[in-house]
Amino acid sequence: MSADPPRFEAYGSGGDYAGARRMRRAFRYAVLACLFFTFALFFSENYLRYDLLETQYIMSVTLDQPSARAILRNVVLRDSEQNERPTPRYLNALAEIEEVDAMAEAYAAAYMREPNNAFMVINYGCYLFHEGQYREARERFREAGILPPNNALPRYLEAAALAHSLEDDADFSEVLTLIVRTNNSGDPILFPEPPWHQSLPKYGYWYMKRQREIIDQCLAPLYRMKSRLVARAQTQIDSGQLQDWSSWLGSVENMAARLIGVGAAEDSMHSSATAQFGLSLKQDILALQTQILELQPRYVARERNIEERRQKLEAAQARIYTFENERDDRIAAHQALVSQPHYLVFHTCLILALAYLLACIAMRLAGASLNTRTMQEIPVARTTLIGGLALMAFLLMLSIFMRQANGETLLPVVINTLWYGVLILMLIFGLFYPAVWLPTPRQVVAHAPVCDSGDSMLDDARSAKMTAWLSFVVRYYGILLGGFLIVVCFWVLMHRMVESLYPTQIRLLSTGLYEEELRLVQQIQHMLGN
Repeated sequence: MSADPPRFEAYGSGGDYAGARRMRRAFRYAVLACLFFTFALFFSENYLRYDLLETQYIMSVTLDQPSARAILRNVVLRDSEQNERPTPRYLNALAEIEEVDAMAEAYAAAYMREPNNAFMVINYGCYLFHEGQYREARERFREAGILPPNNALPRYLEAAALAHSLEDDADFSEVLTLIVRTNNSGDPILFPEPPWHQSLPKYGYWYMKRQREIIDQCLAPLYRMKSRLVARAQTQIDSGQLQDWSSWLGSVENMAARLIGVGAAEDSMHSSATAQFGLSLKQDILALQTQILELQPRYVARERNIEERRQKLEAAQARIYTFENERDDRIAAHQALVSQPHYLVFHTCLILALAYLLACIAMRLAGASLNTRTMQEIPVARTTLIGGLALMAFLLMLSIFMRQANGETLLPVVINTLWYGVLILMLIFGLFYPAVWLPTPRQVVAHAPVCDSGDSMLDDARSAKMTAWLSFVVRYYGILLGGFLIVVCFWVLMHRMVESLYPTQIRLLSTGLYEEELRLVQQIQHMLGN
């Protein structure tokens, strides 16, 4: 009968195996509980907070048009089946992104359901204008102009539709009179807002992208009106028929100034697109006014003033061109900044899982006994785990606030360096600290109660130390992986509390350059106002 292998208490023999097993299971359940709670909160908030139709609507406004279109069609269909009066905003949202051959029907349905929604009527009028239905578009713009809130935009659009419903040689005085009346009204210039939901913020890239698309859609008729007015004025000035063009051009210039924001109501909506249109219109008008002055020698003294105006307009245009040329790069840089924590979390989870898996495989190949896992963790290991995970949690929280910093800040580089430095140090520490802390085989053999053959006992001690070392490494990497998953859950929940969004909502978190665009427009207003 073979003798039992020697017992080395220093390497875990005879420990509390049942207690150690309960501790391992308790830790695993704690990690699973954190993961389940975080996922349950995410799922309930995104899929159970509102009814199914509202949930699908929220999803659609954050997707690209092809995906959003399919969802909204289903929402509109189910809404019409469930409710006698379908929800107008579902129809409005679908009308804006519907395919070309179905857009007319979608807009007509939205208009019939909510004819008193001025912004929806403006969008409908813009669609009719783009389709060449200028008379119908003018009617829609006229209706929007008398609906609340007070808004100068539909009346400018009405002038554009009127200008295109006239013959090329017709009298444009009615168009210009409408522009004058709109200028004198003092009403703000308000553009329709994109389909959105009150639970989503309006400062991010995706909302601002949708807003710019709508502004461009509303400016398109004004650009076409500008071309017709400038061409008509140019033709008559060239033929010496000045008529009332001096005063008319002044009125059109006032419209351009109001779109830029100079002299406009405080609650008007301004953007780089509206400023760019206003500047281009002012430049065309300045060229026509210069031609008129050349035909009237008594106004030669104003040539210096004209040159100063031209230089200001060119400088303002240059600022807008620079801003627009840099827009995509700045947004992409900020999206990379917002995405940085995701890469850190993903890479770290992958590295820790791989390290834990390799340690488990090594322990299995070495034939290590589970009894070795009963050994108590040393204080320095606990301190290293808690300190390293706490620093990672701090860096993740810091990443929430760093996205508001300038794109050239060194903070992301510092976070990356600290993060991977801490990760590498923790991995190296977990690999080597058991070999340093565990007593040597000779020390264990010297204190062993049974002394058989010295060489045989020493070999057994070496084997026991190897298995104990592997057990420590496996346990350390397992605690590190589980602790990191808890840190990630904490970060996700704190992110939701601070930003009202989850870290995965990149399109809503990344900048739309709203504040930078507003500052640019204010600078241009100040430049032209002086």
